[in-house]
Amino acid sequence: MTFSIFTFLFLLLVLASFYGIRNAVRPHLLLAAGLIWLAVLDLKSCIAALLCTLFVYGAALLCERLKGEGKDSRARKAGNAAIILLILLLAGLKWLPFAVPVLPVSETAKAGILKNLILPLGMSYYLFQAIAYLKDVSRDAMPAEKNLFHFALYMCFFPKFLSGPIEQAQKFLPQLKRLKFVRLFEKNRMSSSFSWLLYGYFLKTVVADRLAIYTDSLFAGYPDYNSLWLLLGALMYTLQIYCDFAGYSAIAIGVGRLFGLELTQNFRSPYLAESISDFWRRWHISLSSWLRDMVYIPLGGNRKGKLRQCMHVAVVFVICGLWHGNGLQFLAWGLLHGLYSVADILIFRKKEKSRLRKGLDRVGCFAAVSFAWVFFGSESLGKAVGYIRTFLSGLGRLPEFSGGAALLGIDGTEIVILLLSVLLVLLTDIVSERSGQAFPETIRNWPYGYRYLVYYAAILIIFVFGIYGPGYDAGSFMYMEF
Repeated sequence: MTFSIFTFLFLLLVLASFYGIRNAVRPHLLLAAGLIWLAVLDLKSCIAALLCTLFVYGAALLCERLKGEGKDSRARKAGNAAIILLILLLAGLKWLPFAVPVLPVSETAKAGILKNLILPLGMSYYLFQAIAYLKDVSRDAMPAEKNLFHFALYMCFFPKFLSGPIEQAQKFLPQLKRLKFVRLFEKNRMSSSFSWLLYGYFLKTVVADRLAIYTDSLFAGYPDYNSLWLLLGALMYTLQIYCDFAGYSAIAIGVGRLFGLELTQNFRSPYLAESISDFWRRWHISLSSWLRDMVYIPLGGNRKGKLRQCMHVAVVFVICGLWHGNGLQFLAWGLLHGLYSVADILIFRKKEKSRLRKGLDRVGCFAAVSFAWVFFGSESLGKAVGYIRTFLSGLGRLPEFSGGAALLGIDGTEIVILLLSVLLVLLTDIVSERSGQAFPETIRNWPYGYRYLVYYAAILIIFVFGIYGPGYDAGSFMYMEF
């Protein structure tokens, strides 16, 4: 999804068509809608998605045929070969731009190469999904999908295409066969979708986009700010990236439910985690699950002693960092989380904890994650190091608030709005943590009076305090870049 008027109008048209056409052709409609939507955003990305879909579909059928002939070993080799090609494609698109500046060609030629090496929209999520599917088919964990339209819809369902979640084929494909039985008002479908959509728009427009106004200035102009404001900048970015990405994921879930499709919940109150391992069970859950199933467990997981387990964890987070971007700052971010996780395995893991210890662990985990986000949010490794150096060099001075506020252009009213918004996010996460389910699901179990009071309040907050309207570009989400 993108965040624009075009998306809203497009969604309404697709929704009306979905419930107005013959039930049997609903998957075809959703596939056509996804391809049209992607082509409007970027035609090259649409073509790339179609070509990759056909390649993966054919490779899976080849593995299935080889297994049917009793050639299991050849089926695995064919699946592995296709997976390696996809990995090389993704790695090339992400990392070849680093090699272009040193090529012995003219600057004009280099510019032309870089222009054609731009990563197609959604390709990181798309290829990880394809890799997991090929692994499952080639190793007989599931049969290959014979219906090309269903498989293409699995790969190109538009709410999840740009920023995930990375859906498992075994979970998603069976749902497509039940689309003809979906009814608009069954099982509180509209209420559930509405809850997720409101929650997502609140996180995106009221919190993430408001924070982005200030974090961009703080990260770009860090030499001009004192340690207090650099600390606040790191904390604001920590909340911004969560609310932005969790907002996208909530909207994707809400849109999926409009069509009777359940998407993976990608976040579960991650900043209430008591350890880094716990954090990664709550943050970007579909990616964490993919890395666990596709890298960590095949390497041996925790079955070969603690030393090997630490090595496997380090490999996982190096891959995680490289997946997120082609800058050394992303590698540093991944290595930091690898170090955190190794420390968690060797030092900090403890079964029984007092309430005080749990609280301290949560604060420590949040601080460690926030520090790592400085690398993630910086334009380069050098700027991340500069940000941290500037922060540390000013710690001995008396913190001064007003000068940085004036330079940043933030006033008292804006500060109050930000503080209240952050408190609301914290409150919703605490409610989710205590109820054991996502906040949009929790409020659906409340009495009608309380539930609709929350709905009306959320609509009012979004319209009054949300960042949107003419002159403001709210078209993209942060994780669309990866």
